[in-house]
Amino acid sequence: MTRRHWLKGVILVGWATTLAQQRPERLVLIVSIDGGKPSVMRRLLAEGKMPNLQRLMTGGSYTLTAKTVVPSHTAPGHISMLTGIDYPARFPNDEAIVKRNEPFDEQRHHPVAVTTVFEIAKRAGLRTALIAGAGKRVKYVEKPQTLDVAAYLPSDDERLRLALELLRDEQKRLHLLFLHLTEADRAGHSHGWGNDAEGIPPSSEYLQALQNIDRRIGQLVTTLKQLKLWGQTLLIVTADHGGIDKTHGGATLEEVTIPWIAAGGLARKSSELRVEGTVRIFDTAPTALAALGLPIPPDWDGKPIQQAFKSDW
Repeated sequence: MTRRHWLKGVILVGWATTLAQQRPERLVLIVSIDGGKPSVMRRLLAEGKMPNLQRLMTGGSYTLTAKTVVPSHTAPGHISMLTGIDYPARFPNDEAIVKRNEPFDEQRHHPVAVTTVFEIAKRAGLRTALIAGAGKRVKYVEKPQTLDVAAYLPSDDERLRLALELLRDEQKRLHLLFLHLTEADRAGHSHGWGNDAEGIPPSSEYLQALQNIDRRIGQLVTTLKQLKLWGQTLLIVTADHGGIDKTHGGATLEEVTIPWIAAGGLARKSSELRVEGTVRIFDTAPTALAALGLPIPPDWDGKPIQQAFKSDW
């Protein structure tokens, strides 16, 4: 590390700490629907079968035409989501993450060297948590001393249960929580996302998985409201990729188009996002930091989606 980079890090840490001390208590939750395909969501929304997501869109800001990275796989998508950079574009030769989308192996792999959203929050003295799938493709962002809780559990219901337990713990109240929901991705791989271009409908199993995820998101929102945390919350619901037939990873619209929804007391109400350009998956981390009142690394590719915020927060 050069002296210039060291000084830059010291300044960023000091700035983050000062801002954290000045800001009111806030909570940011990032919920990733692994394999969430917006064209299928539109169908279910129109049929009234994703009522909780519909309420978030009506009460918040959203787009169903956001874009992920290419290759549109779980590891590069989530790393981009949680680091604010277009990871495949920056590191096209990363064998494990970009080329192979490998599950994290403690014996062979190391966390990413780039700055994560958890790293900035933790430097500012905030409490952070990551709850992800047992496949551990998100584990690349688990850097030492940046997470108070890091758990990898096999089912969505187990992950939701832990998230709710953490939110209810007033002594260890979180400021930043990432929750990974994977039932839709499993259903897509096993039974099919459908193929819009060829008129092939999504499988009934995939449709049901999205409805189950909608129910879980509803439970999360209900708990936040019961705990009187909703007013100080920014809830971002997004995805790492879509899918086509029984796969993903390519650059087709069905694979790279993702939802991006901002709701909660910090979000602007009933506003379809019409930003200049396209909302990108790597805009998620800087938006989270902006909501927490923390600085955004200048070398990040993503920018905070300012239109998603209330004007008076």
